[in-house]
Amino acid sequence: MKVLMQARVSLFTVPGGDTVQMVETARALQRREVDAHVTVDLDADPRGFDLVHLFNLGRVQESAHLARRAVDAGVPVVLSPIYWDTSEFERRGHSGARAVICRILPLDAAERLRGVWRYLADGERNPATWQLVVRGWRRLQRYVLSVASCLLPNSAAELELLRREFGPLPCPTVVVPNGVTPEFGETAEHGRSGVACVGRIEPRKNQLRLMQALQDTDYNITLVGAPAPNHHGYLRRVLRSGGARVKWLKHMTHAEIRQVLSRTKVHALPSWFETPGLASLEAAAAGCAIVVGDRGSTREYFGDDAHYCDPADSTSIGDAVKRAYDSPATPGLRERVLTSFTWDVAAERTLRAYHVALDGGSPSRDLLVLTAESASSSAATTGGAAVTGTSSRP
Repeated sequence: MKVLMQARVSLFTVPGGDTVQMVETARALQRREVDAHVTVDLDADPRGFDLVHLFNLGRVQESAHLARRAVDAGVPVVLSPIYWDTSEFERRGHSGARAVICRILPLDAAERLRGVWRYLADGERNPATWQLVVRGWRRLQRYVLSVASCLLPNSAAELELLRREFGPLPCPTVVVPNGVTPEFGETAEHGRSGVACVGRIEPRKNQLRLMQALQDTDYNITLVGAPAPNHHGYLRRVLRSGGARVKWLKHMTHAEIRQVLSRTKVHALPSWFETPGLASLEAAAAGCAIVVGDRGSTREYFGDDAHYCDPADSTSIGDAVKRAYDSPATPGLRERVLTSFTWDVAAERTLRAYHVALDGGSPSRDLLVLTAESASSSAATTGGAAVTGTSSRP
């Protein structure tokens, strides 16, 4: 099987969780003799491939452009949406002019305006960005969903959100978990202390409120990650708020991050939403206690083994960190992550999704949940919708 894997043009210049998901999935598929090609070239020719695998329904402009090229070439499309409702974050997570804009304008209009900025100021002068401005965010999302032969959300919670926002989905769905590399579970144990936060530094990851929550504590804090474009001012506010106890490490290899996590007692990422957050999965695999925001799909992955907080409330964040720091380790979480949430597991389910897309069939029930453990919790929270209602395209 020959697969063309495509995503946003900034995938490697501004790396994020979707970068890791796409690259690691491709590597794991290649180990299964799938000829997986990764590219961010908007002009890449899909002809000659069995499938085009697109990533990201949130930043949809590139996905819509690439989907149209695949449809024109007669090549089936599958989509990893990596999607969550951003409306709360857009209203409450920003500050300054952007906060005002997001509170005044509907989300679709705000995304169009962001497209104008990207086109004029950020150098993204390509047909995909222009289509966002002209056609609108929601319209592009609906187009991509309408032409997909299979959807690969990262959780049953994400699947249910897609159904709520877009109605009945016109194609089969296979839930594919995010993963970690086994090396995160192989780190040597050190005397653990301090709090770490790994991730791109930006308002969505909520590092500023984390620093504010820990101001009156004596925890040493390690901050790992580069600021997102246009968020250098946010980084300065984070470092000022954290003070002398914060050690900021901008660029680190995965091996270096593993070493940091092997010495860390608590990893805290109180994001406004995650699906579920690769850094939290990696920290759990490395043996850290983890603090996560209570939005997104975090509960589906971590169950009762994480410490949850309200990302809008500094007191809630501080209390969660203290609980995590004072609680005994939960080795069951580490073992579960290294068993159920690996890139090899993700690749197996991705490959099965490819066959569903190519054969025109419906997925089996077990492909609509992450694990047997998460099946019951997902059904409880969604009234069973996590495992019913999937349809093939007429």
